[in-house]
Amino acid sequence: MTQGWVGQRKVPIEYQRLGREGLTLHTISPYLIEPSIWSDSIYVIVQSDFDDNI
Repeated sequence: MTQGWVGQRKVPIEYQRLGREGLTLHTISPYLIEPSIWSDSIYVIVQSDFDDNI
């Protein structure tokens, strides 16, 4: 993810919606990577080619 963000490249990911089974393949363009100060999570703001949305 970080290499895609720094290199301005698209990154393939598999995404599973909360409460749903199965994975969806997305190709994303990462714009911002933000670590959470309250947990071990990170937040990523992206442009998704799957539905052409941020």
